[in-house]
Amino acid sequence: MTITNKKTKNMSYKARLFLLATATTCLFSLPHAQAASIKASGLNTQSASASIMQIAVEAHDLEKAQKFVNNVAAEGIGFLSDSTLTQDQRITEFKKLLQNSFDMKTIGIFTLGKYWRQATPEQKKEYLSLFEKMIIDVYASRFGEYSGEELVVTNARAEGKRDILVNSEVQAQNGQAIKVDWRLRDRKGSFKVIDIIVEGVSMSVTQRSDFSSVIQRGGGDIEVLLKHLRGE
Repeated sequence: MTITNKKTKNMSYKARLFLLATATTCLFSLPHAQAASIKASGLNTQSASASIMQIAVEAHDLEKAQKFVNNVAAEGIGFLSDSTLTQDQRITEFKKLLQNSFDMKTIGIFTLGKYWRQATPEQKKEYLSLFEKMIIDVYASRFGEYSGEELVVTNARAEGKRDILVNSEVQAQNGQAIKVDWRLRDRKGSFKVIDIIVEGVSMSVTQRSDFSSVIQRGGGDIEVLLKHLRGE
């Protein structure tokens, strides 16, 4: 994936690793602030109680989302920093991370854009397989670049009706903080990453643009992209 943002040109591998899809009021002060607003608005007690309960549920979800990102980061750092693991073992751990924590199908469909609807069932199946392989190959080749960077989760907020955006920062070797935002979606009671935004640049949108360019150069034929992903 191509990142043209000047600040991310020399970004640490740690930020790039979790590429496969921003700050609001303090999470823990939200219920109190909202409760005061409800009281001032003159809503009845029953309505206010229901609203406060909804806010508490949302606050719980935001906290849960932050913990999820912390766990994903810890898992990634765990196998990257384990000097006893071979490259093949690190690749195996990375595959587990993708399969367990990222919604690869949703990401893959989004990055193919309008061409997903044009693809045959066979092309869709092959594309999703090749897309995941591409992600693994690209990032596995950079495992050796990890040099102890840490990711710190700073905040979270609801993003639309279905998603939560978790804000985090990665400290680069030059001391510069790189902003990395994680878009999460609830999938049957558990979160999945559907996009990552590095310094305001969406990885999914960037990849979608790259794939679209490949297909357009090939006359709009999705088979051109499949050949590209196959390495032909």
